[in-house]
Amino acid sequence: MLKYKQFLQLTEGGNIQLGKKGEGGAQAAPFDSSKRETTVPDIHAALSVLHDKVQKQHGVHIFGKDKAALKTGSAFQSGSTAFLFDKNISHKDYAAKVPKTGDVDTLVNKEHKEKLDHTLSSLPAGTRLGKTTYLGWKKGADESHVLLHHPDHEHPIQVDMNHVKYDGEHPSEGSQFARSGGSLEDRGSGIKGEHHKRLINAVAKTKGMKWGPKGLKGADDAPSAEGDMSHASVSKKLFGVEHEGIKSFSGITSLIKKHIPAAHHQAIFDNFAGSFAKEMDGPAKPSLDHLRKHLGVKG
Repeated sequence: MLKYKQFLQLTEGGNIQLGKKGEGGAQAAPFDSSKRETTVPDIHAALSVLHDKVQKQHGVHIFGKDKAALKTGSAFQSGSTAFLFDKNISHKDYAAKVPKTGDVDTLVNKEHKEKLDHTLSSLPAGTRLGKTTYLGWKKGADESHVLLHHPDHEHPIQVDMNHVKYDGEHPSEGSQFARSGGSLEDRGSGIKGEHHKRLINAVAKTKGMKWGPKGLKGADDAPSAEGDMSHASVSKKLFGVEHEGIKSFSGITSLIKKHIPAAHHQAIFDNFAGSFAKEMDGPAKPSLDHLRKHLGVKG
């Protein structure tokens, strides 16, 4: 079962290595976002080819029938990959806010996990997937990590195929929200996508609830219990209103300021800061500074 800390690592990402370092092994690394224009369509094509290989071998559709999720973009509504594949965001604006792109996160139908993994295991390293080359894969808690070589990049690109619930031919709304990466503006300010989930959990704690891989639920509910994963419903339970602001870190900050009494703001900040342990002056600093500035809290 996916634990909360594993879930945060999943939503934020982490580079895997195949083989031993220095002995012909391959390790993924963030790639130059200025090459987004050519990289994105090639990764999309590689995933399309992989879908076809799984379908041919097992007769199932990892991205929905006729690759519906790939065609609409719902397969990429995970982490900051949503911005990478968003055609409404210019290459210039994306590269300015995200100079280096990490893992590419996709959402595949969890009902076909074993069949996808079997296909990945059977593919020889060096197999061409469109313009990219398949290097290998590793199994994660609720995802399959794939390494691809792209001719425009020195290091391999990591594609995380997250196994989630599908409604029909697309990832469920809850699956997309649970793995969303905040907003592009957040990223441009140095606020990481997984901090968005930590802030939801920080607010939930002050209301006797918790947020985790299975959504929003009571603080004493069992880890296996299903929670609420609808962004509108979660917003209603935490802030008393259904609001799209729940989808970003800055949006949640505004909701806290507007809908939660100031007397509770410090407790929310303390819950959030406490989730980082020794990271107070590292990756967490932009997020903490944002809360200090807009909520008038200390710490």
